[in-house]
Amino acid sequence: MNDKLLPSIQRIFSGKNKFLAFPDFITDIHFPYYKGLVPDAKIEFKFPLTVLVGENGCGKSSVLQALENVSAGKSLSQRWFSTSVDPIPKNARPCFWYSYYSAEANRVVQILNSRIKKKLKDGSENPDYWEPSRPVAKYGMELFDEKFANTPGATSSRWNGTKRKVEYIDFREEISAFDKYFYFENEPRKKTKQEYVRQYSKYLKLAIDGHFKKDRLVNGKLRLRSVTDLTSNEVEILSDILDKRYSAVKIIEHQFYSKWGTSVYFAQKANDDSFAGKYSEAFAGSGESAVAKLVHKLYKAEKGALLLLDEPEVLLHPGAQKRLLEYILVNIRDKGLQVVISTHSPSIVEELPPEAIVVMNQDAQNKFTPVSDVAASFAFQYIGHTNTEKKKIVVEDQSACMLVERALKICNEKASLAVDIVYHPGGAKDIYKEAVVLSRLNAAKTYLLLDGDQHRDLPAGDDVANGDLNQVLLDITGVDAKDLGFVADSGKQAEQILAEKKKYLDFLNANCKFLPMDTPEEIFWRCSDEKTHRKIKDPQNGSYKDAIAEWVKEDVGGEVTASDISTYHKKLCNAIPESNPVMQEIVKTIKEIIE
Repeated sequence: MNDKLLPSIQRIFSGKNKFLAFPDFITDIHFPYYKGLVPDAKIEFKFPLTVLVGENGCGKSSVLQALENVSAGKSLSQRWFSTSVDPIPKNARPCFWYSYYSAEANRVVQILNSRIKKKLKDGSENPDYWEPSRPVAKYGMELFDEKFANTPGATSSRWNGTKRKVEYIDFREEISAFDKYFYFENEPRKKTKQEYVRQYSKYLKLAIDGHFKKDRLVNGKLRLRSVTDLTSNEVEILSDILDKRYSAVKIIEHQFYSKWGTSVYFAQKANDDSFAGKYSEAFAGSGESAVAKLVHKLYKAEKGALLLLDEPEVLLHPGAQKRLLEYILVNIRDKGLQVVISTHSPSIVEELPPEAIVVMNQDAQNKFTPVSDVAASFAFQYIGHTNTEKKKIVVEDQSACMLVERALKICNEKASLAVDIVYHPGGAKDIYKEAVVLSRLNAAKTYLLLDGDQHRDLPAGDDVANGDLNQVLLDITGVDAKDLGFVADSGKQAEQILAEKKKYLDFLNANCKFLPMDTPEEIFWRCSDEKTHRKIKDPQNGSYKDAIAEWVKEDVGGEVTASDISTYHKKLCNAIPESNPVMQEIVKTIKEIIE
């Protein structure tokens, strides 16, 4: 992915004119009572792209369907309605509400959509009718101020909903005209399906070649709705996403094969007019046709449109998924689109910032709660995905390990699944020596988290003059450069050793962090809310390790073991408040490593 793409979107979205760049932006959506979500579930949209991650049946598609319903002319009853098999409970009225920036009203406004019974003209009732309603305070909404009645963007009793264009694409439902007929229609009475397709494909070919008019009837029916030639830019974009060499692509809406559907006709750059060079969706893969239609919709999307994509990875390999994501992000940046994607794909999520990721997490009552700001590195831990890209944090001792474990729990309940913690009993000097090998192996996912008494400035290799390297290394590590273990091939000793030292400094600059205080024991002693140790005076010699040992000795009485001291260390660690500034600084460091 282009390294500048995400930062450029973040810069635009964080600016004071973000609602001008992203018109009608939906800032949040709330679900007081809605399908399988916990009551009063809430999703905040903190980035123009939001990906919903979760196991099957967790409500990802339900959220997309609610968002689809914000558009005028759409009704959730088209996708969710009560039946004898799947009745909608009557104990609470299903509803959701959302906030968006209304340019007409020049403010963020709240819109409630509720399921109601609607009387029809024939006297019957539609029990699944959805319509905007007045705000309801018990749902956490602001009541409508009458002074705004009938002002721009409002009716007499509520704010108007967004007028933005909404496009919902469920990739599991992307069935081409050929597949729709060949796999889902009954066999013709007088011929085979193959013979039927051969007979009517000649009309499709005429349409592709521009020789079939839309008002022409075949067997008394209009058969052609449209033929769209993708522009050269669209063809180039599609070629890049799918790693093909197309020269032309056409999208045809027709019912030559019995029912209305869409065909896509591809022409690849070839040396001859062979069968492999030109083909329709009957020969292409399903993903090829689906992406062609998506590229066209993105290319034609209105500024500020809301695009909802349901599992786009279904038909695409990981490389194509990443390139499609990049094209989506380009359109977000250039057109101010808001895009929400439901996905099971790590390839789509792995490079996104935490504010773009929402995990639908199941609770003990089998309800689902949206969890926001989840780092990509452990978003999929929620749904049982094995993390083969774990980060490793190396610390000096078991006490530091306790602090890291506590910080991980504060970060997120699944954060520990994204990290392995290793403590090295040899202390900082041995860790610095081992880091020479880590640097040599480009172990970018291994981090050193050393005690605060080791804190030094860590310059990059190119920032240190060659003649100063040995002294700088000694100042940082406390180890003479010749004892750190730098190696080189024979005949290239000086040249390669110099390069390895600079590479080592680059590794430390990027991958070495420090705890906020001199030792973990100092953090335990000074930051814990565990008050019983206060009967022991603060150590005069600065040895908090000795102070804790003295406290344990008085508390336990008699002989004290290493296990006793470790137990009290953990007791102190667990009693450090989450809000403590020192603990928050450790949490911040851990998040930087994870994210």
